[in-house]
Amino acid sequence: MDHWITGAQNAEFAYFFITILSAALAIAALYLVVEKLTHDKFIAFFSGLFFSLTPIFLSITTYPKTHAPAALFSLLGGYLLLKARDEGADSQAKLLILSGLCLSFAISIRIFSLFFIIPFVILYLNPRLSGGKLLLNKNALSLRNISLFCAALFIVVFVLFIPKFLTVGFEGFVNSLIGERGTVAWQGAFSDRLGEAFSEIKISLTFLGIIAIILGILWLLKRKEYLTLTALAAWFFLFFLYFGNLRGVEARFLTESLIPLMILMACGVKLLAELDLKKLSPQITREHVMIGAAVIGILLSLNMFFVIEPIISARHEYSGQKEFAKWVGSFTERNSMLITNDEGFFYTFYTGKDFIGHYYSASEQDIIDTVSKIKALLESGVSVYMTDSGIGGGMAQQFANALQQNFDIAILGARPNEFYSRNTLHFQKYPDPGERLFRITLKKAP
Repeated sequence: MDHWITGAQNAEFAYFFITILSAALAIAALYLVVEKLTHDKFIAFFSGLFFSLTPIFLSITTYPKTHAPAALFSLLGGYLLLKARDEGADSQAKLLILSGLCLSFAISIRIFSLFFIIPFVILYLNPRLSGGKLLLNKNALSLRNISLFCAALFIVVFVLFIPKFLTVGFEGFVNSLIGERGTVAWQGAFSDRLGEAFSEIKISLTFLGIIAIILGILWLLKRKEYLTLTALAAWFFLFFLYFGNLRGVEARFLTESLIPLMILMACGVKLLAELDLKKLSPQITREHVMIGAAVIGILLSLNMFFVIEPIISARHEYSGQKEFAKWVGSFTERNSMLITNDEGFFYTFYTGKDFIGHYYSASEQDIIDTVSKIKALLESGVSVYMTDSGIGGGMAQQFANALQQNFDIAILGARPNEFYSRNTLHFQKYPDPGERLFRITLKKAP
């Protein structure tokens, strides 16, 4: 569409526009969810404000990523499910279908958006004890409602993922999500990666934000909002214990686990707004306390914003991955092959040329297989190049030694660039003069 309207030669503008638009709408959807959940516009407003300015979310929505669209459809689906809880039978059916479709779209964008279903279903069922009996939301477990929601929930996912199901089967599909090698391999519920993930969360929340979260928990406990607290806890831990235990922890994967923490932060500010300070001074009115709490909320938001602002400003001045990809493309031929990591997606987007993703040299066999693949390409007449990032991690030195033993390697130059890994909250540049580009050729006979 961008091409038809403006004559654009690639979808760069469209990708950025969709990211920014869906991020803004996700904030609005979060407001609706929280207002429906707490019946408090003050908490809803600050939940949205905190989420919009938390460093992780603000960072990943300044360039094209799928987190914002997935969050938008997930939150919208959750809101419709909460709305269905309070409606009559006729309206309830329509809302359940719409909720299922929104969540289905979210799952098709990012598969683990399915985790959103659990906390929202907990809130939809509204379990409570009365007279020693467990009561649920009226008609919540009726066959019609379950069927309508599940049918809508799985229809989009089924259509998009059925080819993979047919190819690898259900067990193979699940294993590809939690057991595959590479950066997304899940390391177990309580791996050593969890500490690194928690440190990324702390950076995004800031110390003051953590205090506000504690106050928010106290506010919910004071009001006996145990169900809400349970749902928020499930929301956080489902996402955090999965994405916080990946082999390659990256802050952007923790985006969804931040949302319940933003709600708790807003509840913490609400607790401050309800403080009775007349004992300190009779002149302090309820309105004064509310204004003071709102100012504190705004300062909390600014505190988070200033954490990420230097990184966003630096990337605004120089887009390292884009410029590096174009520079590499000026050296490589049309039918050549580049060995790199996730940087290769920028390379393919801006040059239209292919790459091989090389992430981890985790074993001797992995090194042998990669060397054989390079040799086969060269023997078939394909030119092969490699960036610094293509050396990988883990057994990087062993991989570099194997390349030197089997091939001739020439440095073609270097260009300023930042590390793509862990770049959400960290601005890490390659040492001057920048990331290098190598050309790999078959070893000449002595």
